[in-house]
Amino acid sequence: MAQDDGDTKAEGGGETRTLQRALNVAMIGSFANMAIGVISALVISRVYGATILGAYALAYVGVAALPHATSLCEQPALVRLLAMEPERGERGSGLALATLTLSYTLTLLFGPLVALGSAFYLIHAARLPEAVAPMVALVIGYIVLDKLSWNIDGVLSAYRAAGPLAIANLLNSGVMAAAAIVLALVHKSLWSLTIASLISSAAALGFRLWAVRPYLRWRVPRDAYRSGLRELPGMVRFGLRVLPGSISEGLTIQSSLWVLGATAPVASVGAFSRAQSITVKIGDLNYRLAAVIYPSLVRRAHINDGGRSFAADVMASLGRTFAPLLIVLCGAAGASHTILALFGQDFLSAEGALAVLLIATGISTATMIFGEGLTALSRPALTSIGYVVGLAATLGPLIPLTRTYGATGAAVAFLMGTATSTAFLFVALVAAAPGAWGRHHLAVRGLALAACCVFAYGLVHWVQTVAGAPLTAAVGFALTGLVLWARRRSGSARHGAADDNQAGGSTPVQ
Repeated sequence: MAQDDGDTKAEGGGETRTLQRALNVAMIGSFANMAIGVISALVISRVYGATILGAYALAYVGVAALPHATSLCEQPALVRLLAMEPERGERGSGLALATLTLSYTLTLLFGPLVALGSAFYLIHAARLPEAVAPMVALVIGYIVLDKLSWNIDGVLSAYRAAGPLAIANLLNSGVMAAAAIVLALVHKSLWSLTIASLISSAAALGFRLWAVRPYLRWRVPRDAYRSGLRELPGMVRFGLRVLPGSISEGLTIQSSLWVLGATAPVASVGAFSRAQSITVKIGDLNYRLAAVIYPSLVRRAHINDGGRSFAADVMASLGRTFAPLLIVLCGAAGASHTILALFGQDFLSAEGALAVLLIATGISTATMIFGEGLTALSRPALTSIGYVVGLAATLGPLIPLTRTYGATGAAVAFLMGTATSTAFLFVALVAAAPGAWGRHHLAVRGLALAACCVFAYGLVHWVQTVAGAPLTAAVGFALTGLVLWARRRSGSARHGAADDNQAGGSTPVQ
């Protein structure tokens, strides 16, 4: 028994160190990608202006909807299985190829429908028929290039290959900026940005194909492929429980742009799109961190130690990502005017929107961690419910806030949805892993209190133009209640853990 406990602790310690190293690589790579993305966005904004960027943002609506419309969320199920498989194994390669088959089948079936819907929106709602052809080109590029890259990212994520993932994204951002600048010298138009996007996708895909070689076999045995196909129904059932959350998350992000595009001039949409693109570059950090955190939590969920190592990884992820990032982004929100002034005077109308979006992006890191934790515990339905709740909290006030306050109102609606989703997922995660949080009650309370203080401070000082006092009071009360609830919950968990220790037993996470 003592030997088993020692093995479990050694395994847990090794996993924690692996997670921390992978998080460090992901953070460094993401910040480098963020820096390149912001610099390239600055240059592109100066070169192309708000009107062309607004048209490109609306043309990109179809591509932004494709990942959610052409997926059954099979990738989380694939990562969950590959996380326990050896590199270049027959079963893992068969699973990856079977998932790729399903992914492309769905894309070829529903991609044209998304393109038709986007064309209708561009012609009748956005009144921008000249963007239809570039939108179709971007959709074709997604089907041919980006979809394969997305599937490869799932494999790299399962094996926590944070370095190749970071390089692929750096390559994408760098090539996009370089190609856009070169093409602007030839002809500055919406098509120039479209072609630059396709070139960057092709370059990033080429690197991913090279980087995935240590993890997958190029030649998959027929029996392994057939075995992977037989496992697809179970993967799809798991993915279907994740799907509502994935769709809701995408709608929450895109709905602000859709409503603004139907109610505001193209230049205003371009300014908001540039503010949103800055936060999307930062938000990409969540996707890269999830690629590291999720497979680690899957492994932790299989350790029979009463959930202690699982909670340790959750808290390590929060401490290394959410807390510092939120503080930095709240500081950046205070400089939103200066940031947008770098892009040109045309973009200053989105100053308030950028401040709100930066704060919301910081909070969304915690949303991601709590959601990945629930999915790793085989409770993806709770993750989906959390994102659906966030979508409802966004859509409810979105139209009235957008009509009253423009881009800033749309950003506030997004912030409200993000905060609501985060609170729900946190409560659900602690409830799903009972007895696991006793050792970490101080960290839980400290992080919640820090988030409360920083968030409220940011709203009071930087978002006063939009319902500053009522919104700050509401968030303050909500997060303070969350702190008190976490304290009570962790106290009861601590007493439960003490009782378990006296009885000499332990409770598995699942």
